[in-house]
Amino acid sequence: MNNASGLKPSPNEKAKATEILTKKELAQRLRVSERKIEMSKDIPSIRWGRSVRYDWNDVLAYLKQKGGSAQ
Repeated sequence: MNNASGLKPSPNEKAKATEILTKKELAQRLRVSERKIEMSKDIPSIRWGRSVRYDWNDVLAYLKQKGGSAQ
């Protein structure tokens, strides 16, 4: 993954990169069932046609705001 200058990203750039997850990947990270993700309608999501994806940074922020524990 190269930035605009054609160089490899710095460690800071890597930390800023967002991860877009599927429902299955999100459920695995949160150690809950996929059904639990489906039932939680207020988890921030990205809808693209019939596909649903989750921005890991947005989910972490949501959990922190709700008082949940995030890893």
